Amino acid sequence: MPTRLGPQYEWNWNGWPEAMSTEDYAIWLRWRATFPQPAQAMWFNVGLGPGTPATGANTANEEAGWLFLTQKRADVVLRYPDRIEIIELRFQAGANALGRLRLYNMLYQTDPVLGLDITLHLISDHIDADARKMAEMDGIEVDVV
Repeated sequence: MPTRLGPQYEWNWNGWPEAMSTEDYAIWLRWRATFPQPAQAMWFNVGLGPGTPATGANTANEEAGWLFLTQKRADVVLRYPDRIEIIELRFQAGANALGRLRLYNMLYQTDPVLGLDITLHLISDHIDADARKMAEMDGIEVDVV
C-alpha cells in the first residue's frame, strides 16, 4: 500500500507541522538548532503501510480520509543525497519508540517512493539505558536533546 509523503518542505521552513504534539515540537526545535547538516527536503506526518480497509459504500474522498487516519505515521522523513532518514520524536523515549521505527522501516520498504537507503533516528529528551542499548544493537541513531 502507498507511502504518502504529503507536502514537501525546505530545510529552512520554521513552521509548526500539522498534527505534531507540543512535546514533539519542542524536541524537534531543540534538535534542529544543533544539527549542522541541512536536508534537501523534509516531510512530516508521513503515512506508511496499508492502514485498515474502509468498509461499506464509501466515496473516494472518504476512503482516502480513512486511509490517512489508519496508516502508521512517521513524525519526520528527511531526504539527503544518499539516503532518507525516518525520525521518531518521542518524549521520555523507551523501547516502544524503537519498535515504531522498526515498523516504519518495514512498511516503507514495501513502497520505497524515494528509492534511497534508509537510516532510522530517534530524537528524545530522555532515553533509558536498556532502550539505548537496543538502539545501538539495531543500528538506530539516537539523539537526546
